[in-house]
Order: sequence, then structure tokens, then C-alpha cells
Amino acid sequence: LGTAMVNVYVRNLVVSKRPVSMPMHPAFNRLAIIGHSFAGRSTLWVYNQQWRDVSTGMLLRKYFYDRGIGVNMPNDSSGIFGVSGGTTLDSGGTPINAQVTLAAAWNPSAVFYMGLVNDVLNASWSVNRAQTLTDLKGHITTMMSTTNCKRFVVANCPTLFGNSSNYVSGKNDVNVRQANVDVGTLPAWWDAANPTRAGMVKVAHIYEALGYSNPPTENFWGTALGTYTDLHPTPVGNAIIAREAFNTFMSMLA
Repeated sequence: LGTAMVNVYVRNLVVSKRPVSMPMHPAFNRLAIIGHSFAGRSTLWVYNQQWRDVSTGMLLRKYFYDRGIGVNMPNDSSGIFGVSGGTTLDSGGTPINAQVTLAAAWNPSAVFYMGLVNDVLNASWSVNRAQTLTDLKGHITTMMSTTNCKRFVVANCPTLFGNSSNYVSGKNDVNVRQANVDVGTLPAWWDAANPTRAGMVKVAHIYEALGYSNPPTENFWGTALGTYTDLHPTPVGNAIIAREAFNTFMSMLA
């Protein structure tokens, strides 16, 4: 494999005499991850980062494979559309909407969307709250209007507790809880507007799964290191997010 295996570790290596195949489920023949830095850290084939094979993307694909379901999430991370500091608000400093446009061109069959973190820690959250929800609905509509996209899972907003300054600016997660109330209205909004496609927009409750506003220390870098300066999830947190996304997608197949 030449330089492809330099400076990396390998475990459970199996050499096969024929290509390994997995039946591809038509609902997941292209699964995109869209959002802020949480999405950006969901890359599938990165060797030199802390999350390596425990990125949200890698774990999400693993959970599908463990269930015997083939999912197309390319190793080159071409289905990952993330931007650091991304805001769900289209008029924000680094809007996720630009990633939505790129993802729409990729034409996925399913989407996992992570946003809102950089919106709720902004001092203008109370002013922008209603427009943020409107813009999020626009992102969903854009993706679900593409040729193949049939399922959209949106993560609610996790705690800001891992970064003490963000936690304070987000009013000790008051803003987070407000955002999650808004996110909770999305399935009913979608179903009412699209009765023939009811049940195809759902919420992955990562705020609750990660420990609400008092998370276990191992779930976020800031709490795990004791610095309280990093609200990004650790590999443990990534696995929890991936599990919630997977379970939500599975509920759509019932």
C-alpha cells in the first residue's frame, strides 16, 4: 500500500481473496453530514487527528454496518460538509447555508445536520432566534427538494458546558434549551406541510444523550481535560452523537 499506511496504526486486519461487499440500502445510498465544526470533525479517513477512527462519521457508518446495512459514506469525506464556526443563521459570520448548497449539489439520499451551537452562544441570540429557526427550515427544504433526498435528521443543540466562556454567554444553557424547543417543532412543521412525506424529518436528541447541561466529563474535550475551554465532543462524545443519529435514521425505516 506504499505511503497509504505510513505513521498509522492498524488493528483487526483481514486480507480477503475477493472484494468485501455490503448490501446497499436504497435509503442510504448517499448519506451527507452537514453543519459546523462537529460536522467538519466527522471526516472518515483522517489519520492525524484525535478522533481518528472514532469520528462521528466513522462511528455512524460502523453502526449501519453492524446492523448489516450498507451505507454510502465515501472514504474521501466527499459527503462531509462542515465549516468551523458555522451558524445556522444565514446572515451569521460563517453561515452553514453555504455547506447546504454544496451538499445539495452532491445530491444525497439522507442528511444528518448539526447546527445551532454558534448561534446560541452569540450575544444576539434573542434577536436572531426566530430567524434562525426560519433559516433552519430553509436548509431542510433545500435538501429535501433535491432529486434523491428522502430523510433528514437534525441534531438538537448540545450543552456549552465544555467551554466556560461560551456557557456564560449562552446564559448557562438557557439559549440552548430555547433552541431545542424550536428544533422540537420541526417534525410537526414538516409533516403538516408535506403530508405525503410525513415522518421524514426527525430530531436526534444529542443534548439529552450527551448528559443535558451536566455531562459526564469524558463527553467533551473541555471537561475531559479540565480546562473548560473546548466544547467539542471527545471520541466518546462522537460515538454518542453517531449512535443517536443512527437510531433516529432507523426509526424512519419502521
